Amino acid sequence: KQLQHLTEKDYQLLKRVIYNLIYRQRALVTGAFTKTNDLCAGVVFVSDKHKTIFYFSATHEIARETGAMPLLIDTFIRENTPAHLTLDFEGSNDPQLARFYKSFGSKELHYPHYNFNKLNPLLSIAFRLVRWIKNS
Repeated sequence: KQLQHLTEKDYQLLKRVIYNLIYRQRALVTGAFTKTNDLCAGVVFVSDKHKTIFYFSATHEIARETGAMPLLIDTFIRENTPAHLTLDFEGSNDPQLARFYKSFGSKELHYPHYNFNKLNPLLSIAFRLVRWIKNS
């Protein structure tokens, strides 16, 4: 909960989404514990038949020192190798995080995207003007 841009409401919504995914048997929630049985790292994987998304993770400082997160990801990969799944790390703008993901043999992919504006023409012009002013 050290991420300043996430509110308590955001965490409650995340919990509801994860509980719903677990109920639908689409999520795997797993964690790593210290010798004193304290949770130090956790991860949520969301799956369908051929693809798994690294949906959410959290670590404590102890996990960073002990390599708990790499252990969780490596364990997931080893246990699911026979299934021929694609593990999608969902990208990152953080170069350190991208390098961490690449350490598992991941490949960077770029997906094309298309933006469609359904605003009326006057609002569309105003929106572009505000965006231009902010970027100037």
